Amino acid sequence: MVQTDDLFRSDTLSSFSENAIFKDVPHRFLGEETRICVTTLDANLQNAYVEIDTSLCLSKGIVLPIRRDASVYGHIFFHLVGAVAQQPLISIENFTVTPDLDGYCSVDIPLDQQQPKYHITASVPLSSDTVYMPCFEGNTFRVVEQ
Repeated sequence: MVQTDDLFRSDTLSSFSENAIFKDVPHRFLGEETRICVTTLDANLQNAYVEIDTSLCLSKGIVLPIRRDASVYGHIFFHLVGAVAQQPLISIENFTVTPDLDGYCSVDIPLDQQQPKYHITASVPLSSDTVYMPCFEGNTFRVVEQ
């Protein structure tokens, strides 16, 4: 959103890039103090971007650096339930984790490797092989009895 006293413009970011680029600033507004906000409007990804609310002097081709909240697609946390004789190894993409004694697993995926969903494999059969993001504390995977 870009807002001056008599102008309000809104646009949609099409990718998780590192910059919000404001092109084609009308010439009559160049040099004006302007409020710029970058927020997420997707109900499923309420905190996908760290919100920016700032003001600056308008110029041609403004590039405003933004950064994603890495926890939305990068922090995976779930509870593994079911009887297992030993602590299983869990692989999430290229990361291997072992649940704690209560069955909780947590892994942080680096920003450049984040995805909307991750494939999971384990040394024991699980009820599902995919975790969908965002992944909150209530997520549970069950060990399937064989």
